[in-house]
Amino acid sequence: MSLVMFPRDFDDRRSMKHLILILTLIPTLLFSCPALGQDKYAVVVGVEVYDTSVFENLPWSDEDATHLGDALGGLGFQTTVMTSGSDSFRLRPTSASKIEKQIRSVAASCAAGDTLLISLSGHGVQFSDEPLLPSGVRETYFCPSEADLADKASLLKISDVFQLMSDAPATQKLLLVDACQESVLSETGRRKSAKRIELGSVHENRHSVPGGMSVLFSCKSGQFSWQHDPLQHSVFSFHVIRYLRGQADSRFYDNEQIDLSGLQFYVSKRTNDYVIGKGLSPDGQLPVMRGSSTNWTIGRRGLTGPRSILGMTFHPVATGVWFAETEVTRQQWRQRTGADPWGENGLNGDRFPATRVSWEMAKKFCEDLTRQARADGSITRSEKLDLPTLSQWTSVAQNTAQDNLPDIGWTSENSGKTLRQAATKTADSFSLHDLFGNVWEWCDSPDSDKPACGGSYRYPASIAVSDEASYYESDQAFSDIGFRVALINESP
Repeated sequence: MSLVMFPRDFDDRRSMKHLILILTLIPTLLFSCPALGQDKYAVVVGVEVYDTSVFENLPWSDEDATHLGDALGGLGFQTTVMTSGSDSFRLRPTSASKIEKQIRSVAASCAAGDTLLISLSGHGVQFSDEPLLPSGVRETYFCPSEADLADKASLLKISDVFQLMSDAPATQKLLLVDACQESVLSETGRRKSAKRIELGSVHENRHSVPGGMSVLFSCKSGQFSWQHDPLQHSVFSFHVIRYLRGQADSRFYDNEQIDLSGLQFYVSKRTNDYVIGKGLSPDGQLPVMRGSSTNWTIGRRGLTGPRSILGMTFHPVATGVWFAETEVTRQQWRQRTGADPWGENGLNGDRFPATRVSWEMAKKFCEDLTRQARADGSITRSEKLDLPTLSQWTSVAQNTAQDNLPDIGWTSENSGKTLRQAATKTADSFSLHDLFGNVWEWCDSPDSDKPACGGSYRYPASIAVSDEASYYESDQAFSDIGFRVALINESP
């Protein structure tokens, strides 16, 4: 087992590989990637809500789990996501037995050549009155939402998770652990239990990891894992998700592969730099990998899963291109501009598409979004939020199943020739709402006349699915033209 430390000034992945060879004397052969496994499985757990008479709540753990699940789904994982806010009671991580049951069930589905990934985001504890394990550390526990510190059976032993994963026949196995939070016990909980609890304890501290699996801990011994409200995630999970979505700098991907080595390098460097740079802790937060040093491929960059940016959900439609799930709504427009260009229009409601927005106004809206998203780290410098090009829009339309158009679009045949709220029809095969009908959508073009596609509630279905766009001057605005934002990677 090797502990890899990352220098603060690391700026080259190849140099880091050389450093690892020097520090750990691992043969170069260990860094060769085996072929992709046949199937990929994941259980992602986020515990946000606790009994506040004992624990502090964690405001972003559900977001961590949900977005990590989305990222893994985009890489082909069959993903089970457990969160405090799940609509399914079965998928709420209220007890250790429920979490263990899900892990056991998924692990049993694995076969040789498969990939198994487990992620735990929540509180972790140790008990100072417990004896040391043979590895020299005390047992560590992950806390479900109904954890009872007086009943250890209500807690999930990390060693039990190790064993479940070790027993699984999958070939590639990775455990992500983000359970060493700085604030664990509530004020009441500290009065009751602080003397026998070691807080923020599930870090890399000499855990004995079974052979054949790797564990990425969110920090090293003596550090804490930090959540940061501007990220709407823990710092560790934010960077894990960014790497898996292919949003890290290109040097962290060998031949466009998303792999274990790149994940370790990127998350360790960026998490530590962020925590120090934002003044969260002068000690930093250095995620550490334990266990097997063999590298393996998790997936490939390119067409990945949904992205959540500034409160908007984007779905992949082509390599390096995502479309917003809905047209920009009145609420989204008003929140960012403070304006109501549509006026009364006889209709009230935040969920209606923003209309009477000219092409020029839509472009400026996208430019402002891009600046904000780059500033908060939601997108990279090579990505932008913009109107889709005409070719991008028509390509998506042509590849969308149109045989159920009445179910997915508001046209003159079913709308009563009245504007309808966004997302009141079934999503199409790209998980997009209202691509056809309801309002025309502006597309980007260098020409003086600007195209709008997809028809509207005032036009028949034959217009909605037509390959022909309508063209208008860039400063014109109409009651049945809106727009949809696209996320575009300019160097995918």
